[in-house]
Amino acid sequence: MNTEIAGPPSLPPERIGFVDFPLDTDGLVRRSLLGRFSEAGDYRFSLAIRLAEAYLLAEGITLESGRKDPQAMRFDTVGIPPFSSNTGGYVKEYADAQQTLLNVKSGPAPFRKVSLRQVMSGEVEQSWIQDKVVLIGITSPAHKDIVSSGALVGRNPGDIYGVEMQAQALSQILGATLDGRPYLQAWPDTGEYLWILLWGTAGIFLVGRTATPYRHLIWVAVNGSLIVVISYVAIVAGWWLTLAPTLAAFLLNGLVLPSVLVYDQMMRSRVEESQRVIRQTYSAVHNGPLQTLALLLREVDEDSQCAHVAPRLRQLNQEIRQLYDNLEKELEPQSNQLHLKSTGAILELDAPIHELLYQVYKQTLKRDFPNFQSIRCHVVKFDSLQADRLKPEDKRALCRFLEEALCNVGRYAEGLTRLEVTCLTAEHDNKRENLIRVEDNGKSVFGTAAQPHNNNPKRTGGRGTKQANQLARRLKGSFSRTVRSPTGVYCELRWPTD
Repeated sequence: MNTEIAGPPSLPPERIGFVDFPLDTDGLVRRSLLGRFSEAGDYRFSLAIRLAEAYLLAEGITLESGRKDPQAMRFDTVGIPPFSSNTGGYVKEYADAQQTLLNVKSGPAPFRKVSLRQVMSGEVEQSWIQDKVVLIGITSPAHKDIVSSGALVGRNPGDIYGVEMQAQALSQILGATLDGRPYLQAWPDTGEYLWILLWGTAGIFLVGRTATPYRHLIWVAVNGSLIVVISYVAIVAGWWLTLAPTLAAFLLNGLVLPSVLVYDQMMRSRVEESQRVIRQTYSAVHNGPLQTLALLLREVDEDSQCAHVAPRLRQLNQEIRQLYDNLEKELEPQSNQLHLKSTGAILELDAPIHELLYQVYKQTLKRDFPNFQSIRCHVVKFDSLQADRLKPEDKRALCRFLEEALCNVGRYAEGLTRLEVTCLTAEHDNKRENLIRVEDNGKSVFGTAAQPHNNNPKRTGGRGTKQANQLARRLKGSFSRTVRSPTGVYCELRWPTD
């Protein structure tokens, strides 16, 4: 509040009113002070209340306490709506003094204004003054008696002189008392919450009620415009309805919620389609290759000379049948889990990537590949990777890469005695990179050092190689498989830490 300035000592207290206006946080005036306690502890009324009281006394109307709220003010039967700290769009605003919202008269000239020169020269008609309230004040930028209001037009946008703002406050009281002009007021908190809830529910109700997204957008636009129109009409009628929260609740449920639902339906449709393809493919495999494999197993069991092949054929039969279950589990809506094809183990993708990779290593080495049985030396290093930005699908792909690389060792690295698996972050070509490397000393079917497999321009690699190259491109890194001399192969995946 401003420092108090005493009125002229020749005037009695009932003819003196303060001219303060409370400011909002943006510096604009949207409220009018009606009364407050002075520093001396006595109650003072504003200039607008004092002038209205004097003018209405001639009509036999006096200032009284409110009927529902004794702390409020009223003239005749028209009460002045009190302002509270949470009125309308306000939240915990200063409301200790008696205040009310200002319902101003807009336009370039809401009141007749005449200059002192016009008065002295006799240019002012008697009807302009008779039975009117006349406010005398200074309208000069040099005196800096200027206030700002976004609802008014002045020399600068929203800036008007203090005497004009006093006229607005007085005009609101007289217009409401004599002409029925509505005060600006707001619903209680319960009413505002119900209003927001109503339109939020309307946004949900629109979801799925239209045949096409185009029509849905039209209905959202129409109803959103209706909220704005209702709020504007309500302001004209003297009611301040919260617009921003209401419109946000409606649009959130009317636009964002359908997008989420459409995305969910799309993902479910993809999963269902993938499951259908898997079932059809497995049915074809079951009715063809698996039946042929069953006949081979029967013939092998009857031929003692082929007995050594039987365990491998049974393992192949089991792997093919287990593949169906693993693929179906992979399609379940569990984006934070990984089902290992090797052993069926379930890994939580929320764990750090180096811990996941170590679990993949442990689980894959449990598989019954003949080359794993000949390993005499394991060199394993799993350090933390600088890969905080990896998405669940990236972690899943990296685990698949390591699983595939280890399975290749188990299948093709004949005479294997040493296996080295490295997972760390290191400097490479003056930049930090994450590295996953699998290296063995077996005799590989990929070629020799002199004639490596990946030097053959006609061979682009199998599906595993293509997937590794795709993963490397996605992570903006590189993949390579190199044949060592005299024996051994190492494959590695690198990608930047940034």
